[in-house]
Amino acid sequence: MTVLRLEVTLPFPVELVWQALTDQQLLTEWFLRTDLRPEPGGVFRAFPTPGIPGFTVPFEMDVIEAVRPARLVLRWRGEELHSDVVWELAADGTGCLLRVSQTGFLGIAGDERRAELRQAYELMFEQRLPELLEWLDEVQPAPPVSVPVGPPVFAPGREPEPFEDPSPRHGLLRRLGGMPGDRRLRLLSVGGAMVLTVLAVTALTTLLLRTPGPSAGAPGRGPGGGVQAGDPAVSTSSAAPASPMASVSPTPPAGVPVPSASALPPPSALPSPATGTGETGVKTVPGLSVSYRTVESFTGGYIGEITIRPGPGGLTGWTATVDLPAEARVTSAWDRIDFRQGGGRVTFIPQQVHRRLPADQDFTFAFQVGDQSGATRPEGCAVNGTPCS
Repeated sequence: MTVLRLEVTLPFPVELVWQALTDQQLLTEWFLRTDLRPEPGGVFRAFPTPGIPGFTVPFEMDVIEAVRPARLVLRWRGEELHSDVVWELAADGTGCLLRVSQTGFLGIAGDERRAELRQAYELMFEQRLPELLEWLDEVQPAPPVSVPVGPPVFAPGREPEPFEDPSPRHGLLRRLGGMPGDRRLRLLSVGGAMVLTVLAVTALTTLLLRTPGPSAGAPGRGPGGGVQAGDPAVSTSSAAPASPMASVSPTPPAGVPVPSASALPPPSALPSPATGTGETGVKTVPGLSVSYRTVESFTGGYIGEITIRPGPGGLTGWTATVDLPAEARVTSAWDRIDFRQGGGRVTFIPQQVHRRLPADQDFTFAFQVGDQSGATRPEGCAVNGTPCS
């Protein structure tokens, strides 16, 4: 199991750092685009921007624990990702100590991704976050506004007093309101330039990535549904497909590209150059061998891996199947593998790039299973009717 730890000493109050760790707008400035809120039991999403090492596709964040202003525990779930992340704050003199830890599955190339994530965290927690906190700390709060508590009081012979709006302004706006005019103007100018830059980059990315997409709502595509990093089927829809493992799928921030759903070809449409028939009724291929292994298991699921070695004639138009307990669900598969699930039977269908496998060369793909029963492997596994060893 991969473990990643980082400690950062910040010369800022604990409450200010907690605000930067939990405020959606501030998180977007130094971390990732996200709709995260510190609400235990909530399921939120993060949308990486291009160029950040270790983060390639959107993923879900379950809030396990939130203790203001000391501890935030998250569970990250996505493509080749299932890990627990803890952010802890402790007072340290006039500042605070921030401890970051991440444990769990980071993909088949876990060591490589761990190095990428450490590079990203050093950028985020040691550079971007302190710069944002310094800016927040310089913004002076406005004088407190006196607001009456409760409804207005009426007295005989006295005009009723108007009832003021008790809702306070956002902390950031209140601080901006108390700044000198010239500094406020400079900060607003810089903020406007940043917004225009983000909009321009988003528009350019949208134009480059937009392709005509098939109909939405098809099974087995989207985050947690088999879409892989680099999949050309991308649209600019502002709503992400729901994950099979999540009961809530919040709407992503505007302007963030999210993989679209697309239809999968039925297994019957794929050719089967076979000469025999296996137990599943699917034609088998001479010389084909298939093996399965569990890469890693954890509470609530496991990562499985299937290796296919075609015979002398290669393999064209193949499908793989696994049988799972009734409550188990496949949440993602890689690389460039789509899937559909009906009951306990899951069918994996390769995208075009992997539909033709060369002779006598191993091909391996992996998938993630959510299973609360404690099982660590499927009940059955086969490729074109050839059972897994």
